Amino acid sequence: MPDNAQFSVVVQSFGSKIVGVVNEQQGTGTRSEALSYDGFTAGANTVYLPNITRKFFGLFDTPFIIQNLGSSTASVTASFKSFDGTGPTIVIPRTIDPGRAKPIDPDSDDINLGAPGLTDNKQYAVTVSANQPVAVVVNTQADKASVANPVASATDGITSGAATVYGAYAAKNAQGVGRRSSIIVQNLGGAAVTPKITFTPLNGGPGTANTYTFGAINPNSSKAFDPRFSFSTQGTTNVPCSTGGADCLADGEYSIRIDALGGTIAAQVNIETATTAMGYSATATPATKFFLPNLTKSLCFCPTPTQTTGWSTPILLQSVTATTVTISWYNFAGGSLAFTQTVSLAPGTATRIDPWSSSQLTADRQYSVVVDGGTGTVTAIVSEFASGGDNAMMYEGFAAIP
Repeated sequence: MPDNAQFSVVVQSFGSKIVGVVNEQQGTGTRSEALSYDGFTAGANTVYLPNITRKFFGLFDTPFIIQNLGSSTASVTASFKSFDGTGPTIVIPRTIDPGRAKPIDPDSDDINLGAPGLTDNKQYAVTVSANQPVAVVVNTQADKASVANPVASATDGITSGAATVYGAYAAKNAQGVGRRSSIIVQNLGGAAVTPKITFTPLNGGPGTANTYTFGAINPNSSKAFDPRFSFSTQGTTNVPCSTGGADCLADGEYSIRIDALGGTIAAQVNIETATTAMGYSATATPATKFFLPNLTKSLCFCPTPTQTTGWSTPILLQSVTATTVTISWYNFAGGSLAFTQTVSLAPGTATRIDPWSSSQLTADRQYSVVVDGGTGTVTAIVSEFASGGDNAMMYEGFAAIP
């Protein structure tokens, strides 16, 4: 394939169902960037993007790529609705051949590449509509040459919502590096909703249980929760808080549940430090089984791997109704079962499973994992870390298809 080019890909399997993730990487040292997203097993005629920005704080751009998964040419529109409700809804068209993909870059005013009419330093909720099934990937990036610490993350467009969605990880001032997570909720329904986030500390971790209720979110619109600010000033004066209590999320790591009584919502979680970014889409459909296609324990291709070398990938596992979860680790090489472990969880809680916590797993290896909640349901995401720059990324587990 030629250098300096973009491609859309169709992967087919004959005789068995498959899943796959894509890792995007560039740069070295302090300018390293890493992004991860799920491949799609099916498309949809409507896809939701809770958080699209144009030159946000003069830094963040969110180009998204739309792929036609159908058998005929797709007529596609992307409708942009600002978070603050000001300005008109901007509608951008695309025509995409089967299997092919086209981008929309909010920072560009070229109608063939971008979205003319958007306003600088604004956030938008986007609804992508098509007459063929499509899939969408969003790259959130602040990586111009002038940025000292470039960061980027990737998330999948969301094809379905629910009255309740789940996220296995959120944070405020965590892990000794100030890790935090903004939570963006999009209203997919026809009437305004006031979603409530329930924060539950990760098992064995810091944090204090709490809840936050959004102001009304109008149809097709989004609002964001930023843990740095007090609950009562979110989206208005944004007063920083650090004390915890009824009006402030305490420092710590959490799983989240977001409820919108009588509504349908989707959510995206953006996780940041001063030098890293990663993100994932909340789960509207918890399942009894999840597939995680890429797990590593200090993957470095080096003679003496240690806990600080290469890529390691802790799992964030959230119980919705499951109490006992079986995790099976399979070697990439040969596919043999390497290790099986059992995790006990109370419904509504979550835990981190680090490959380095299991001596049965060999360092400098890749694994695929199957998470089985038995008769109970779970959600699962994978975080991926290496030292240097923005070597942090995350992807969602794949729910088993009945």
